Amino acid sequence: MWKHQIQIAFRNLIKRKQITLINLLGLSIGLTIFILISLYLDHQWNHDSFQEKRNNIYRYEVVANSGYTSGAMAGFLAEKHPEVEKYTRILEQYPSLKTEIDGEVREILTNEILLADPMVTEIFTFDFLLGNPSEAIASKNEIAISESLAHKLFGDNSPLGQTIYYESEHEFIVSGVYKDWPSNSMIPADALINFEVLNTFWGKGAAETWEQWCCDTFFLLNPKADIEKLTLQMEKEINAAYEIEPDSPNWFTSKLELFPNIYFADKQDKWYHGSKTNLRIFSAISLFILLIACVNFINISTAYAGQRAKEIGLKKAVGAAKRHIRRQFLIETYFLSYLAIIIAITLTELLLPFYSQLIGRELSLIYTTRNLLILLIILPSLLALLAGFYPSIILSSFNVINVLKGQYTKGKTNGTFRKALTVFQFSIGIFLVIATLGLYTQLQFIQKMNPGYQKEHLVYLPSNKKMDKQFETFADQLTSNPNIKGITRMNSSLINLQDGQGLQFKDNPEKTHIYNNFIADFNFVEIAGLEILEGRDFIKGDADRDKCILINETLAKKHFPQGDAIGEMVRNWKIIGIVKDFNFKSLHNTIEPLIIVYSHNKVSTIAVRLTGSQIKGTLNFIRQKWEQMAPDYPFEYEFSEEKFERLYHDDKQFLKLFLIFSGLAIFLACLGLFAMASFIAERKTKEIGVRKVLGAPIENIILMLSKEFTQWVMIANLIAWPAAWYFLNEWLNNFAYRIEIQWNFFLIGAMFALFIALLTILSHTLKTARKNPVESLKYE
Repeated sequence: MWKHQIQIAFRNLIKRKQITLINLLGLSIGLTIFILISLYLDHQWNHDSFQEKRNNIYRYEVVANSGYTSGAMAGFLAEKHPEVEKYTRILEQYPSLKTEIDGEVREILTNEILLADPMVTEIFTFDFLLGNPSEAIASKNEIAISESLAHKLFGDNSPLGQTIYYESEHEFIVSGVYKDWPSNSMIPADALINFEVLNTFWGKGAAETWEQWCCDTFFLLNPKADIEKLTLQMEKEINAAYEIEPDSPNWFTSKLELFPNIYFADKQDKWYHGSKTNLRIFSAISLFILLIACVNFINISTAYAGQRAKEIGLKKAVGAAKRHIRRQFLIETYFLSYLAIIIAITLTELLLPFYSQLIGRELSLIYTTRNLLILLIILPSLLALLAGFYPSIILSSFNVINVLKGQYTKGKTNGTFRKALTVFQFSIGIFLVIATLGLYTQLQFIQKMNPGYQKEHLVYLPSNKKMDKQFETFADQLTSNPNIKGITRMNSSLINLQDGQGLQFKDNPEKTHIYNNFIADFNFVEIAGLEILEGRDFIKGDADRDKCILINETLAKKHFPQGDAIGEMVRNWKIIGIVKDFNFKSLHNTIEPLIIVYSHNKVSTIAVRLTGSQIKGTLNFIRQKWEQMAPDYPFEYEFSEEKFERLYHDDKQFLKLFLIFSGLAIFLACLGLFAMASFIAERKTKEIGVRKVLGAPIENIILMLSKEFTQWVMIANLIAWPAAWYFLNEWLNNFAYRIEIQWNFFLIGAMFALFIALLTILSHTLKTARKNPVESLKYE
């Protein structure tokens, strides 16, 4: 029996080539997209899964400061609590690294280096290939590097004991080499050096200061530790250290955040973060696509069930039971699903290199026992059940007497269900069109929005100690070029500022506020293109340097509501001016309080304002001057506009993936509609012939056939519009600056669906309507 049914299944699939190919194409594309999205989702949801102690690693956070702490906090808290088994501070730097092997100089311009305490290798999982992990960065002149960085710098030579030049200024000896962390690691780690080196980089005491909030503090806690109790104790101790009273409204709220939870937390820190919202959206799209593929299969199978009516009638006449008919159809569906999964796996392997490049993450389809079980057994079986169950019920329910008489339709029930599935397809298509329009418009709005400073024609250069000593000379030489408006230096670019400073104000002198701060040269305001609303700008020279600050509108309104900010003292600084608010972070966030300090300490970025004329020649001019004054340092530059665009890289990537997957989902929906239009046109062949004999013009026939699809589109709009509005509203709430949802999004979605409906029905009905009426009347 089984052998016979398998043979029949193969014959039926080959006999009905057109329907088989349409079904196979839809299922294969749907499964391919489903697998690709699933790989991305698995990569994101399982971030940092290689960290063996991840469930005992906690980051100490002061809630108001997005995870940043001062260098003094880690040792201070660890000493007081035996539950803290180990601790490390982590600060990320982006230096250039250089080495020399057999007279050949190798230089890597941008690296993600972690300054950390030696215990970092005992908290986080590092698989060392060379060297002793527990002693890798015990000394301040040692560096441990990743396997990929070792290959870039040393090729096939042994890295151990070799010298690496950090920014052509500091020398480190390679003490170990470890395997690269996977691409779904939250924390990048090209290399490790001892955190105490910060005292060399920033000055004595920088690693232990209470005032500079610049690093992350991680604790490895005893598994039996009472996290809630420990958090409260640490909170009290930190507030006591800052001399804040327990009942004060200025109280610092603290938190111990479990390491795996940080990745999806809404934090403005320097680490990579994922978005649960985006992952849920992609999960929904993958399920939509799989459902659309199944809906297509169900619609096509039930629509063309009449072609198999006599076969089923004869089988029933000779004694076949319903279960035999159902099993026969499910076997055919399973074969089709299995063939589709094989094609989908092949397509996935071919597309993976391009897909990995598109999302910026290295993905691969790993053939573990678990994955093979899912791909080759569970997925095709589930697909066969979803797509084949209902058609098998329909086919097995034909009445043998009616079938043999040529009456095989099932009345209104079958047609109603098929219409409902078609409306479902239209609803998804309209929803995706509206959502795509909203997402695209929001991202265009962000890119075109004025951030409050002039980002055009602004070039950033990394500073260094040699250039700091000669900065005035360098500035004079550059401004002698008529294509250069001016030059300044600061602690950060104008985009995504991360530095914070502890401050007290006269309205509440007991509370310490951690606010963003720019450390900049005297002409920072002019180069950035900021507007001073009240007071004055910095004056070049010693009169204002390290003595005066500017504040932004937000800070002035918060602490000086009476408008008496000018002349007030904050720490040892005097407020001399208020600048108009500008966005120094992502537009996902509102503008926060900011101070601008006139100082030469800790400046790390040089900003050059160009006129916009002869940009290439001007950059070559800057390069020449740089190489004359700092030949040991590589000339690197980056335009402000490029950094601004990169700030929204994740949003753009999300939109790009959404567009691709939505487009494919719409294509699959159109594929099903194409098949349904073909069925409707075929079913109406004799009716069209009669109407033509009676004198009906072609346009009337097309209108008649289009009415049914038009009704479906109208119903689909009623379903899709509320869902699309809710989705867009929720997604736009992630932005502090957002567009309003526009009515034309919904109109375009509706018109798109109507266009697709008319196009599909038109492509089939024109051919049928143009036939000779005699041929149409002979049909069936």
